[in-house]
Amino acid sequence: PRVSSSQTLLGRARVKVASGDLTGAKSILLEATGRYPGNARLWNDLGAVHARLGDRERAREAFAQAVDSDPTSAEARCNIGRMYIQEGATDRAVESLRAALDHDDDFVPALRSLARIELEAGHTSEAVGLLERVVDLDPDDTDAFLALGNALLADGLTDSAEATYHRLLSSPGGPAAAETGLGNVALARGDTAKALSLFQSAARADTGNPAPLVNSGAVYLSQGRHELALAAFQQALAATPSDRALRLNLAILYYQTGQFEVALRQCQTILADNSD
Repeated sequence: PRVSSSQTLLGRARVKVASGDLTGAKSILLEATGRYPGNARLWNDLGAVHARLGDRERAREAFAQAVDSDPTSAEARCNIGRMYIQEGATDRAVESLRAALDHDDDFVPALRSLARIELEAGHTSEAVGLLERVVDLDPDDTDAFLALGNALLADGLTDSAEATYHRLLSSPGGPAAAETGLGNVALARGDTAKALSLFQSAARADTGNPAPLVNSGAVYLSQGRHELALAAFQQALAATPSDRALRLNLAILYYQTGQFEVALRQCQTILADNSD
């Protein structure tokens, strides 16, 4: 079948985006939306480009045009919801994300975003339901598997969390994350030796992930093994210098070892990084 001009322009713009030429993509999409103002996909892509360029107002306008052009566009409604998340407007974000799911209840990006909101609100049971749908629809989504396992563990469903982490072991890029999760399961069951072994294995498998290092350090800290805790925390700090939980653990360590001024500085850093 003959490819329409709107599809051609959309394809050219996406090639530009893939190559990192966002300005070139914007130019093509501005031309395309001028010629085909009723094409929701063009408006949605334009909004995404504006957002990546930091122009939030024009991004919002483009997403709104996408919804006007096609009220059933789950992608455009989800993108509006994500913008509200970034702005801290949680209620409006939930409204937009649920509207997206009303039009496509299997739209994975909306499910992921809504699950994240529920987790941050402490609604773990609601998050579990959403994340279970995500991993069923996208079995390769390592982050969703990990988030699901963590949510189940937070809900006290240790066996279900363990089963989820074991499923994650077989997914691409999943073993290190799964071992971190299984280490948390071992901790919940009081088996600190097994937990440490799993955290250390995860840290070796994924040197760029600070989570198993932070978890190892926390275990050492609880055991009063301060030198080992400090070594783990410092290694993690190189990857995530502004991580609040990590800084808090460091403050506790310095306080326990009598380094009160250093502990105070860590607390001040936490407050400064979370002033909003």
